[in-house]
Amino acid sequence: MLKKANEKQNDSILWDMWLAKYPWMDKDSFISFNDFKNSILKKVEEPKKSTKTKEEIITQSEKIIEAWKKGGNNK
Repeated sequence: MLKKANEKQNDSILWDMWLAKYPWMDKDSFISFNDFKNSILKKVEEPKKSTKTKEEIITQSEKIIEAWKKGGNNK
């Protein structure tokens, strides 16, 4: 239900953006609302999921913690 509500809110915002551009469109520069919406949504892609293993993430986290600890001792 929340996903659908977010989609409706996004559609409303995109519609307002498209309407703001509409007065300056002519037959050569006209873009339909659906094309406009799709072009905007392509730019806002879902974040890519990590392909790292659990062990790789733990190792990376340990390196970050060690670097942070070493930096904290210099103060």
